[in-house]
Amino acid sequence: MANERTSTVQALLDYVAKINVEQKPVVLMGHLAVIDPGIRYAESDTDDKVFRDSDIGNLRTQSVDSLGVGYDYAALGHIHKPQTIGYPQDCFNPDVTYPSGVVRYSGSALHVSCDETFPHTISIVEMQRRGGDVRIRQHEIKHICDNVINASANSSVTNWLLMGDFNAVSRVDAEHYNNDPNSTVWLLHDYLLANTNLKDIIAERNAPEDYFSSINGDTRRIDFMYASPAMYDRIQNAAILIDSWTILSQDKNVTSGYFCRPSDHRPILVDFKMN
Repeated sequence: MANERTSTVQALLDYVAKINVEQKPVVLMGHLAVIDPGIRYAESDTDDKVFRDSDIGNLRTQSVDSLGVGYDYAALGHIHKPQTIGYPQDCFNPDVTYPSGVVRYSGSALHVSCDETFPHTISIVEMQRRGGDVRIRQHEIKHICDNVINASANSSVTNWLLMGDFNAVSRVDAEHYNNDPNSTVWLLHDYLLANTNLKDIIAERNAPEDYFSSINGDTRRIDFMYASPAMYDRIQNAAILIDSWTILSQDKNVTSGYFCRPSDHRPILVDFKMN
């Protein structure tokens, strides 16, 4: 199955290369754990473990090579600590530029566990063209809102997307949870909705009764795509996907533990009309 998936990903990247006549940057997204020497999988900043085994928790790891070739930036989720594959020294570098072909975990926007004492950030990724440099800047969520999205210097920029595994639920889905209205679990999305004009694409495009979890085997929606009004108006279709590729299945080659493929998070597909 792993080889089949790699072939499928590469076929998609090859197709994108064929139709990308304007040489726009290519972004690949996924929620998985990849194996590469030196990458940290520990959530605590005091744990120096690296990938030595083929499995982490309940998720089967894959080689970074399984992502194929032909992307400028691979945005990965699952690991809460920000890190760029192959550059472990840059975990908390606030501003760094790499050549095309970056594979990165942006980490979670907020602390998910009490032992996560490291800084939690959101990454601003800038790319100008296919094959060009990739600039990454890390900031906390308030800084992003005040100094990027709402900054007067960016008043002419109308096309914004903010997306990822936020590891936090939103108050717009409150009827599906039993959380106290005053609970801190709502803080991240409350702040975004109160301090920016960004729209929660899935919530805006679907009726409350059509609520759908973004995690296999769970009831929560913690993966989000936010869009500025201009980008939102370009949307043609938007959905959380479930198909044969997104249904968890036990790995029959593993005789102990609980290792499933492909990921415990479902992909979000959004089609934009950009011309």
